[in-house]
Amino acid sequence: MRLEEYQTLYDKMETRSEFDEQILAMTKEPRNGRKRAGYKTGWRKLAYVAAALALFAGVYQIPAVSAEVRGLVKQFTSQITITLGGKDEAKPQNVEMTGEYIKICKDASKEDRKYDTLADVEQELGISLLQSSQAYEKGSNLVRYNPHISKNGNLYGALLVDDFYVMGDLQNVELESTPEVTTNNSCIYDCGEQYQSPIGVNIVIRTDENKEDAYIDHEIEYAGRKMDLTEDENISDVELYPLKHLGVKAVLYTFPTDGVANAVERSNQQVTEYNYATFVYEGIEYIYYGAVSRDTMKEFLNTLK
Repeated sequence: MRLEEYQTLYDKMETRSEFDEQILAMTKEPRNGRKRAGYKTGWRKLAYVAAALALFAGVYQIPAVSAEVRGLVKQFTSQITITLGGKDEAKPQNVEMTGEYIKICKDASKEDRKYDTLADVEQELGISLLQSSQAYEKGSNLVRYNPHISKNGNLYGALLVDDFYVMGDLQNVELESTPEVTTNNSCIYDCGEQYQSPIGVNIVIRTDENKEDAYIDHEIEYAGRKMDLTEDENISDVELYPLKHLGVKAVLYTFPTDGVANAVERSNQQVTEYNYATFVYEGIEYIYYGAVSRDTMKEFLNTLK
């Protein structure tokens, strides 16, 4: 039976919440069998920097089973639980970010590789990505591309990573890049007044292939992520921020960190915390991070178009 036929049957059923919860529990059971073209151990560490790994690693459940089963073919929903105004001052609330699965070029690369810019990735995949006028593009092999491949050989998603997307007012920047997919790019710099590190970006692309084995891939969370920012006492200053040019809201928060391992500040100034911003726009999930102030992060976000 095809997925569409299962969906039709489910739409005709009237289920109690307890039944939905049982289905939800089953969707959380981990299964083996994920396959990705060109996968090497080093790539697992490329998807997220340390703080993001702490938040996104593990098995995330689908936010609302009865709603999601109806939408499996067309859309995903990520849910972030937050508390605004301090954890002791308000009740947690759920922020849902829904996106349509997108179409990509059938001839898109199925091998791990690096691209010079996000514009090059756009051309490869046949899609549109948010870009900033402040993007650092003085070099080659700046964007790491990690495709996710189904058992049948179809590309159902991809991770894009650029740890040095924007340099801001960093001084004396020396960035060394390599086409080797198992070797991280590295950067040495002097801190500026606003930037104590580059702003990096992780981009999650989910295609409209809707292959069954895509749903067990917890690295791109094909059906959508579930994050609970109220569970970690180290997370602070959570807020919802409307992006001026995009018409969506980003979840912003601060997380303590030792910084990105492959970014080095010459005077060895200790980086104590990063600001993060995550949102979904036109079916693509974006996560930005950097040792910059909240105001500087907002200024950067408003350059995205």
